[in-house]
Amino acid sequence: MFKSWIQTTTLITFTTLCMSLVANAQTQTNGSQSNNIFTAVPFLLITPDARAGSMGNAGVAVEGDANSSSINASKLAYLTQDYGFAISYSPWLKNLVPDINLSYLSGYYKLDDRNTIGASMRYFSLGNLSIIDENQQDLGSFSPSEFAVDASFVRKFGEEFALGTTLRYVRSNLSSGLFGSTQQNSAGQAVAVDVSGIFKTKTQFLNTDAILSLGGNISNIGTKMSYSNGGTNYFLPTNLKLGGATTFELDALSEFTIALDFNKLLVPTQPIYDI
Repeated sequence: MFKSWIQTTTLITFTTLCMSLVANAQTQTNGSQSNNIFTAVPFLLITPDARAGSMGNAGVAVEGDANSSSINASKLAYLTQDYGFAISYSPWLKNLVPDINLSYLSGYYKLDDRNTIGASMRYFSLGNLSIIDENQQDLGSFSPSEFAVDASFVRKFGEEFALGTTLRYVRSNLSSGLFGSTQQNSAGQAVAVDVSGIFKTKTQFLNTDAILSLGGNISNIGTKMSYSNGGTNYFLPTNLKLGGATTFELDALSEFTIALDFNKLLVPTQPIYDI
């Protein structure tokens, strides 16, 4: 029986890996030209949770923790402790640039058995930039940064289903009027919401107790962002994430989880014009 369980688990893991590679290999092209998708504040798509990051950003349906607001706030409904918080710091592309980093702080509080509130803040520092004009004159330095502040409310409907919503304020300070142009540059601001849900049920697989979870999250549904008066308005990185996970309870101290997520960026593709 144990050998059969190992073979089945290996097959599922291999299939999951292949499906993930196929999903991530898809790009939108027009002939030989790449048709890239441009959005404001792409840092919102960076998962600050270390566990989800180590799993290739798969985590919309895995067991929740204090970092759940960043990927699926509805998972907060199933946490057993009345409150908790988490903090993380991630150097970003440190082999290329030494001073870019992402900081994240989150917490939650259970109002009662069904209702939970949460809050979080992420801060993305793009390092220190030296500014020069067209005559190579030094204009000083500038430290661009972006941050987002979230507030979440989650409600559990029964023992197997929960819904969550998150309100988000985003501010992106990339120029702050330091660059000369015909338009006055300013920090971009936007408001967005997330809508998430999760379904969990206990089951058995190969005579082993398991928890089957299905989750989904539509994130960053909100206003466009502009960095100048009358300038271009950019979409926020609205994203649909759907996934499933199965957690095998091997014994009192050990669990084994298989997770698979699918992502779709819900932003219009930039048009390509024939010249």
